[in-house]
Amino acid sequence: LPQTFQRISSNQSPAYCNKVITNQLDVITSPAFPQDYPSFSRCSYVIHRASPDICEVELLFLVFDLEMTSNCRADYLFVEQTDEKLCGRKSAFENKSKLVC
Repeated sequence: LPQTFQRISSNQSPAYCNKVITNQLDVITSPAFPQDYPSFSRCSYVIHRASPDICEVELLFLVFDLEMTSNCRADYLFVEQTDEKLCGRKSAFENKSKLVC
């Protein structure tokens, strides 16, 4: 199954920020990075396994700066596999998601 990672600001979806990733390594940036992303952005990034033997996705964030709200109600990045919502400002960090193999 593909894994979906989303950064959501509202229910509009500009086509330039949706991406399907099939490589073992790739880079995801928000629209207009390093400037602020546009208002009402909704981006979807689908990550497909490069091989059926891969059972973990590792996300390494070099810059993570989204609006901080209670329960990440406004802007957030959602990791579907682990049902995590990430928001706020964080220094570089890692997020690992186990896949069902």
